[in-house]
Amino acid sequence: VHVGKHGSLEWLPGKNAALSADCGTDAALANLPLIYPFLVNDPGEGAQAKRRAHAVIVDHLVPPMARAESYGDIARLEQLLDEYGNIAAMDPAKLPSIRAQIWTLMQAAHMHEDLGLEQRPGDEEFDDFLLHVDGWLCEIKDVQIRDGLHVLGQAPAGQARINLVLAILRASQIWGGEFGAVPGLRRALGLAEGAPTEEVDRVEALARSLVEAMEERGWDVAAVPDVLAAAGLGGGDNHDNDDDDNGVARVLEFAATEVVPRLAATVDELDAIMHALDGGFIPAGPSGSPLRGLVNVLPTGRNFYTVDPRAIPSRLAWDTGQAMADSLLERHVEETGEYPRSVGLSIWGTSAMRTSGDDIAEVLALLGVRPEWDEASRRVTGLEVIPAEELGRPRIDVTVRISGFFRDAFPHVISMLDDAVRMVAELDEPEDLNYVAAHTRADLAEHSDVRRATTRIFGSAPGSYGAGILQTIEAGNWRDDRDLAEVYTRWGGYAYGRDLGGVPAADDMRTNYRRIAVAAKNIDTREHDIADSDDYFQYHGGMIATVRALTGAEPRA
Repeated sequence: VHVGKHGSLEWLPGKNAALSADCGTDAALANLPLIYPFLVNDPGEGAQAKRRAHAVIVDHLVPPMARAESYGDIARLEQLLDEYGNIAAMDPAKLPSIRAQIWTLMQAAHMHEDLGLEQRPGDEEFDDFLLHVDGWLCEIKDVQIRDGLHVLGQAPAGQARINLVLAILRASQIWGGEFGAVPGLRRALGLAEGAPTEEVDRVEALARSLVEAMEERGWDVAAVPDVLAAAGLGGGDNHDNDDDDNGVARVLEFAATEVVPRLAATVDELDAIMHALDGGFIPAGPSGSPLRGLVNVLPTGRNFYTVDPRAIPSRLAWDTGQAMADSLLERHVEETGEYPRSVGLSIWGTSAMRTSGDDIAEVLALLGVRPEWDEASRRVTGLEVIPAEELGRPRIDVTVRISGFFRDAFPHVISMLDDAVRMVAELDEPEDLNYVAAHTRADLAEHSDVRRATTRIFGSAPGSYGAGILQTIEAGNWRDDRDLAEVYTRWGGYAYGRDLGGVPAADDMRTNYRRIAVAAKNIDTREHDIADSDDYFQYHGGMIATVRALTGAEPRA
């Protein structure tokens, strides 16, 4: 039994699948059965254990979750903002003093750096600045964070269950094959996107009171009307924006009949492991994050499966990817006044499985290419170039650093992304509207090799994994960005795409990295963060260090 996420066994050198006796994993494990308790929201790395270590997965629940709330300097800043509002209305003569207090506190806690500010805004701009600060504070205090560790086979109870149910009910639920079949609780209570901090806090408090009331009543579905009436909601009057007469009631009924019973079945995790040790069959189940509207991944204690790799990106992921691309570009234009000519993006297999391809969709959206799907199977069947008039902006060049598992699990997606780059590079469009074509033409002038000029996907050598940065950091044998860039390029300087199977291409990688204006890595789950895994600083940090070493400039990240 291997307890942990993840071990080193399934990442040893050797073939990607169908391992032989010469592969490290097979040599270490041989014919020994491997039973692997694994976090339900990590389908990618679990799939790797199945592919390369014949593991039988027994999935387990995510850790307890809670709302971050305010604390320390952030709580003090929130108090000062409240005071500012009162003083502005009642005693404006004191405004210069409280402005100074706000800015001094933000400088002392380095909050101004998080907001991208170097100098204090002038008095005329200070009110607008505080609106921005208020939105930033709301985002911080409203974020979902881990509130401990999951104990295998132990169902959440009491306050832990209240917090986790609240976290699950934030999202609209994908149920019965329908997205948004049950609205998120806060949306059902009328919370609008981008609402001010006070409104978010009010609705969050109301949502918590409803869940606590249901907890006190043992999650009896018959108690829903009384709970709503006690909260002054009229026994389930309409509080969402979908013309639904009973939005809040539907959410609470869904929690009572589906969410809470599935959480209670967490106690079966240990029984499933014992059953596997006895040679028994472990039923299959879906995987993903229950905090993303996927309650069907519960109960845990099952042998999870992942996604149909040929259905990536899904239609929902395409919508999300477009929004992510638009957000990235809007922020860059707002901060610099122009579009980035090239974006660097780290893409991992686990994230692709968990989101059904958000990152892949973002790459396509930046390029100005949309997927086409087969209606019956929902699989991606082709690509279509979005006309320049419809796109309404330049086509952004994208350089992708893929993980080893992504390379193994999604070879057809790599080919699809490569096809998209080549389609855009061949368009007869002005260079100021097509940065991919502009860069391709510049490279062709250097070496006349079309295949090299359109290569944008790089990763580690076939059969190897990682970015190499961790070993360098742990050994301490580096001095500056140039050393890190050398390691990062040596490990990741292999080209992938159609007719490319990981050929050495360090020079082409450097050429593309010199153009990167934005280095991005999307985080798709709140159940872990950048402090939990060395992969973030290896892949994303390595990309940033490499761009700095090659250009002498800091990419936006």
